[in-house]
Amino acid sequence: MARLNHDFSPLNQRVGFTFNTLHVLLKYWLDCWDGSHPLLDIGCGNCLNSLQAAETGARVIATELNPKVIPELKEQHRGTGIEFDCLHLPETIPFKDETFSGILCAEVFHFLDHEEVLASIQRFYDLLIPGGKVILTTVSEDLSLLQPVGLKQLRVAQRERDGSCMKALREYQDLFCAARNLEPEGHPAWEIYAAHLDAYQPGYFNFFYPEQLATAFKRQGFDIELIELGAANHYPIWKHGPQDQVRLVAGKPE
Repeated sequence: MARLNHDFSPLNQRVGFTFNTLHVLLKYWLDCWDGSHPLLDIGCGNCLNSLQAAETGARVIATELNPKVIPELKEQHRGTGIEFDCLHLPETIPFKDETFSGILCAEVFHFLDHEEVLASIQRFYDLLIPGGKVILTTVSEDLSLLQPVGLKQLRVAQRERDGSCMKALREYQDLFCAARNLEPEGHPAWEIYAAHLDAYQPGYFNFFYPEQLATAFKRQGFDIELIELGAANHYPIWKHGPQDQVRLVAGKPE
């Protein structure tokens, strides 16, 4: 499918979209480089962030979940110094404990269900050296597009039943469809919704409450350096708001 706008496009042979903008918290990740322990990029997409890190002289390991695309990525980025491997949270992580000084996990957690989120946080802690950090962004339950169709109410009701539960929604495509139907035919919403159906396999999608996610990291032993909501105008949707994205920086104590 052709690129829908200048900020995102579907990933070839992969789940989801790639974003043509640098990560909003990129500096936090770059500053993790200690001259020895590599930086890890989980879900590297088009490698914009990894390229930035490599240009600073950092050793970078960029990962994708589909092993079939690794040879293609290696060929595309030959000579950059970036290393590539296959990683699938939380079970397929081919690295030893205390390997990395910084982990960038951009727009991946919303593909995980509750138990997978907790297991991934545990693995992050194990993978980091003392003093290392996780830099993470994911989709917020305050996503502006889905407020008129009841997303926030669904998430609040879930927390009222279990304050620690971060269970993904299996009906998320129904919510997107309902939001699309609020727009007339011919509106970009219809094209973007069709792209979502192509990019995402039927399953589940998660939306996060920042304090709840931060608490899960703290329970694993992390110190929270940053937890906030922010805009994400690169998201592949037709309406954006100031609180669409959860942003987190969590450090492993030294």
